[in-house]
Amino acid sequence: MRGSRHPCIQFFLLAISALIQSPANAEGFKLQSWLDLSNWIDLGLSYNTQPMMVLSGGKNQSAKSFFQTIVLDLGVSTGMNKSTADWLESDHWAIHLELTQLNGDLNFQQEIGALFEPQSTANPVGTWLTEAHISREPGESWWSMQAGIMSINNKFLAIDAYDFYNTSTINNNYNVNNTGFPINPIATTAVQFALHDKKWGELRYGFFDLDRESAVSTWLGVELPQPRLKGNYQGLQWTVGLQQKWAELQDEIEIGESSTTPRLLPSPSGQLGGYIANVNIEGDNMVKLKNANGLTRGIYLAATMATNLPIGLDNRLWGAGAFTIEGKSPTPTYIAAGLLSQGALLGREKDVLALGFTRTSLASSKGYSPPFLNYEAIIELNYTIQFNQNLQIQPQFQWIINPGGGNGGQGGNANTPGIWAAGLTLNLEV
Repeated sequence: MRGSRHPCIQFFLLAISALIQSPANAEGFKLQSWLDLSNWIDLGLSYNTQPMMVLSGGKNQSAKSFFQTIVLDLGVSTGMNKSTADWLESDHWAIHLELTQLNGDLNFQQEIGALFEPQSTANPVGTWLTEAHISREPGESWWSMQAGIMSINNKFLAIDAYDFYNTSTINNNYNVNNTGFPINPIATTAVQFALHDKKWGELRYGFFDLDRESAVSTWLGVELPQPRLKGNYQGLQWTVGLQQKWAELQDEIEIGESSTTPRLLPSPSGQLGGYIANVNIEGDNMVKLKNANGLTRGIYLAATMATNLPIGLDNRLWGAGAFTIEGKSPTPTYIAAGLLSQGALLGREKDVLALGFTRTSLASSKGYSPPFLNYEAIIELNYTIQFNQNLQIQPQFQWIINPGGGNGGQGGNANTPGIWAAGLTLNLEV
C-alpha cells in the first residue's frame, strides 16, 4: 500500500526538515542494556518538552510557554523476553510502576484566552504516582486483568492515533473533562477485566474508585486542582481490528527493490465505549454546581482506517466522537478527525506527518441550545522527525478557533481573536 508524492507537498515537507537528514535507522541507547538488567525487568526513562508561542491572535500575542515531563517506567515479568506461544501461566503476570515529574508554566492557556490546553502535558507541577498495579497480560489466551493504581486512559478512552498529536483535545481522552474523572496524571485505585478474541477484538470493563483519588494523586505532594469527592466511574469498551483482510498491512513497507521499513502508524481499528459515573463532590451547593456534581452517562466511538493517498508510503484516516447522554458535563459533545502519513518526504521513511481537527461544545453556552452549543475548535499540523530509536522532534502549528468559546463561553469573550500558535515537541526515550 504505497502512494506517490505530489511535488508541492514534497517541497513543503522539505522546508520542515531540510536541516535534519540524520539516519533514522541509527541504533539508539537503551537504559536496559546499559545497566545490564535481567531479561525479566523492563526499565525505561522518557523526557518530553513542549515549548509554544503565539504567532498572532489571542488575548496576549507575546505569550510563551515551556512545559516538560519526565517519566520513569518499571515493569517486572518472567514473560517479557519469551515468545507468547511459550508462556506458562506465571509468564502472563507482571508488575508495573510509573512515576511522572511535571514542571512548567500552567498559565499559557489563560494568557491566550483558550479553554483547552494547547499542550497535552500541561498539568499541575510536581511528582505523581501515575501507575502501580499488577496485571495479567493476554498473550495467546482469552483474558487479561489489571488491579491497583491507574488512570482511566491507561486502557479506556484512548486510541493509538492520538499519540501523534500535541493539543490536549486530541492527545487526551475524547476531551472528556468532568471533575473527578481520573485522567492521567490523576490516578486512583481501580480494577479492569478484558476478554480477547482474534476475530471479535477486545471487550473491556473497568471500575475506578473515586473515594481514594485525592489521597493517591497527592501522595507525593502534588496539589490537586479539584475538590475532594467520592463515588465511582465504570466503563465498558469494545475495540476491534478493521480491514483484517488487508494482508499488506502486516508486512513492512517496500522501498525500492531491495529494502523495507517498518510501519509506524496504528493498525486499522474501531472502538465503541460507554461510561457511567457517580461523582459526589464535597462542599457547598455552589462548589457542586460549578463542578458538575452527580450522575453522568456518556458514549464514545472512533475508527482508524488505512487508505491510499497521493502522499506518503502509508496513510491512515481516523475519526472520533463523544457524547453525554445524561447528567452534566463541561464538554457535552466532541468530534475529531485526522490524517496520518508516514514517509511523506523522500528519504525520511520513518517520519510522520499529522493533521488533526477537533470541535468541543461547551455546557455554559449562554443563548445557545442543543444541538447548536457554543464551541472551541482546534486544527493541528505537525511533522515528527525521527532521528533514531531514542529521539524525536516535532515542529507543530495550531489554529485555535473561537478561543474560550467566544461570547457566552467558559473563559473567553467575543473580542478574543482566533489564535495561531507554534511549538516544538522534543521526545527522548532510553
